[in-house]
Amino acid sequence: MKNIKQTAASWVIKETEGLNSCEQNNLDSWLKQNPTHQKAYSQEQDIRESFNTMPKGMRDILSKKASKGIKRTNSIQKIKPMLIAALFLLSISFSYYKYQDYSKPIFSNTYVSSTLKENSIILPDGSHIVLDVKTSIKVSIFQNKREVNFLKGKALFTVAKDKNRPFIIHSLNTQIEVVGTIFEVSKINEQTQVNVKEGIVKISQTYSNKTSKVITLLTKAQSITINKAGKVLNYGNKDINIMASWEKGYLLFNQTSLKEAITTFSRYSTKTILLENETVKNTQITGKFSIQEFDKFLNALPEIYALKIEEKNKVFNILEK
Repeated sequence: MKNIKQTAASWVIKETEGLNSCEQNNLDSWLKQNPTHQKAYSQEQDIRESFNTMPKGMRDILSKKASKGIKRTNSIQKIKPMLIAALFLLSISFSYYKYQDYSKPIFSNTYVSSTLKENSIILPDGSHIVLDVKTSIKVSIFQNKREVNFLKGKALFTVAKDKNRPFIIHSLNTQIEVVGTIFEVSKINEQTQVNVKEGIVKISQTYSNKTSKVITLLTKAQSITINKAGKVLNYGNKDINIMASWEKGYLLFNQTSLKEAITTFSRYSTKTILLENETVKNTQITGKFSIQEFDKFLNALPEIYALKIEEKNKVFNILEK
């Protein structure tokens, strides 16, 4: 087991320096050989991440303590001091810094909004979150970061600036990271969408081995949609007036397909809607509608577009005229 841990530590060091394609293939092959390889590798990554997110003063202290117990071989001497400390952190008496345990949240709570009412939240750090209907998130605040596990729905985030504690949101295999900004996140139908109203938002794809890869940096009036597999479905500019319009009680559509409009509206209604064919689904909708007036929206469709609505057993079927 010791050799496995040493190999895992070696790969973590190499990964920090940057792997070429051949080395990456060798790493992937080693990880697949045995489940214990993946476990050891993940543990070493966790140690490195925990170490790197600590304040500099704490890192320096741990580096000195770790260095005392490290056997100085020729290979070890070439490793950077901070990496040495990180990779041998488990050998240090954990009680030494338990009073500053960065792995435990100082605040944690799960928030859920009802099917008909939004939920407005003020976090202890001053950040403001507005949950759309049918939304749930779990918030955890640590000494060195702020994390949100986005379970489902839509939310508008106004993040209080704190350079020492980044604000990180996890949704499917997408990681969203900011310091202070205003943006909307939605997780619906196995897709994550991020719309930025103000500031800069870093979007990354996360992997099962707990590594991540930066996809892009979003700025004001930019939007991205990513599926569960990490594939970018849509990316580009978006009118900030459309972003999170639900928070003000209305929905704005601008050349939006009827299928997407119905999907959006259905979050605020219990009606069952069926669309006859692709022509109906792709009908382009433009307008401003109250989220409380789905009936008016449906009634307006036949008056504006070449559509008709038939109702049977409380099911509304939208067809071509």
